[in-house]
Amino acid sequence: MKIKQQTVSPFKGDIEYVDFHRRLDTYLRKAKTSFSKENYDLFKKYYSVLVMPSLSISSCSNAINHLNMITPLLGKNWSDVYKEDIESLVVEIMQIYGNKKGQETSVSSALKVQIKTFV
Repeated sequence: MKIKQQTVSPFKGDIEYVDFHRRLDTYLRKAKTSFSKENYDLFKKYYSVLVMPSLSISSCSNAINHLNMITPLLGKNWSDVYKEDIESLVVEIMQIYGNKKGQETSVSSALKVQIKTFV
């Protein structure tokens, strides 16, 4: 049984239903086609770790989406990453997702938090 989360649209005032299972399936399919087999296997293991403590499906979906955003910036397998790679990744995230003044945005903050939980 799939669960749809009810949200209120800020634009219409209508109630919308977001199917996080479908989003998660889409993110996992994207990871399977875009990344190496080693990275995809690591994503599947990470997803299993997310599900075990009973995280909501929306939290799992957001975590996998963030990893889909970060992995192309990394340019290598997560198993081959060193501290210097993470530091350069954080710099690149700030350049791409930070504001023009170099300050933190909600996206850059969320991506950096995801790196901490994944590594």
